[in-house]
Amino acid sequence: MRRLKDFFKDLEPHKAQNIMELVVPLGEMIRYESGTILEDNQLRNGRIMFLEKGLARLFHYNEKGEEITAWLIPEANFISYLDLPNRSTFSHYSLGFLEDSVVYSMSWEKMMDLAGSNPTVGKHLLGVSLQYVLFWQQRAFLLQFHTAEERYDWLMETQPDLFLRAPLQYIASYLNMRPATLSRLRSGSMKKS
Repeated sequence: MRRLKDFFKDLEPHKAQNIMELVVPLGEMIRYESGTILEDNQLRNGRIMFLEKGLARLFHYNEKGEEITAWLIPEANFISYLDLPNRSTFSHYSLGFLEDSVVYSMSWEKMMDLAGSNPTVGKHLLGVSLQYVLFWQQRAFLLQFHTAEERYDWLMETQPDLFLRAPLQYIASYLNMRPATLSRLRSGSMKKS
């Protein structure tokens, strides 16, 4: 299990303890059982979470009421919902835990205050933010310009363990394909044609 303190050690090992002493009091550790769903009204804008253990899924409902998986989130990832200027709105997403999970949750506002008063924390917060901007940019590019087979290959190369941990209907949705398409790709029948 990769803990929050390990994340900071990777960024700047000699300052990790100092950063942890500043960050830990800002939040709380929460345990969620597999199958727990935080609905959109429970994902209040302005919270940042670090998934220390487990697997989660960020999803929303389309106009037909179908669940659309936006992100399959393995441990050692930050999860957040930030909306436009009104920071008190609710998310349009729900967060489901696919495994028993441990989350460290804190306020973005408190983190921003700390970042403003401590350049080292500010630098790390900027680094984390940029990492996720790049992730979402890559994801948008993948969905817009790559075939179903290329999206499948990308996930197999970057996160093959998700195929062992998440139900296939969630993986298909995450890859923006129907479950039948994912099934054909997994069996190799689409690659042969």
